[in-house]
Amino acid sequence: MGLNCGTFLRRFLYVLLIQSVLFCNAEEPCNSSDEKYCKTIHKFMTSGIIPDVLETTPPRPLNVQYEGGVQATFGNELKPSETAKEPKLSASELNPEKLYTLIMVDPDAPSRANPLFRSWLHWLVINIPGQQISKGQVIFPYAGPAPPKGTGQHRYYELMFEQQKHVDLQTAINSRSSFNTRAFIKAHGLGNVFAGNFFLAQNEG
Repeated sequence: MGLNCGTFLRRFLYVLLIQSVLFCNAEEPCNSSDEKYCKTIHKFMTSGIIPDVLETTPPRPLNVQYEGGVQATFGNELKPSETAKEPKLSASELNPEKLYTLIMVDPDAPSRANPLFRSWLHWLVINIPGQQISKGQVIFPYAGPAPPKGTGQHRYYELMFEQQKHVDLQTAINSRSSFNTRAFIKAHGLGNVFAGNFFLAQNEG
C-alpha cells in the first residue's frame, strides 16, 4: 500500500532530524600534530572554551606545573591552595626567536551560572621571548584562583599566543574584572591560540 503525502512528509522530516543530530554530535577534527594530545583535546571542546573564551581549541598542550609537582591536565580539579603560586609553563615548538603572549582567565566569575564579570584575568604577560616568561612584559602578575564560596567549580584557562610583532598596549587595562579575551586577541593581532591547558577549582571552605 502506498504512502499518503502526510506520512511521507513526516518520515522525510524524521530522517532529516536524525541526520542533523548525527552531524551536530560528530567529533570536531583534531587540529594537532600530536596524536597523544588529540586523545585529550575533546576535553577542551566539551569544557565550553568555545564560545566562552576562544573561537578555536589549542592545537598543542601547554605544560603547567605548580609547586610540589601538581599539574594541570585538561580539566582535572586542583585546590586553590595548590595553585596559589605562579606555575612553571612550557610547550613544544615555542620558537626562541619569536614573541608570545600568556593569558590566564576564569570565565566563571563570580560563577558559571552567573558570569557577570567574565572573564577574570589571573595573569597577563606579553612580549615573551620563547619560553622565557620571566623576560616578558608583565601586565598583570599571577594571581591564584580564589573562587567565592558556594559558586561551584570554576574553569581556569592558561593560554599562549604567538605574536606577529612586538605588542604595544595602546589602552591600559585597569582591572582584572570583565577581561574580554577575544577582543584583546583581535586588538593585538594574536590570531589563534598557540598552546593551552586548563583546570578546575572551587572554594575549599
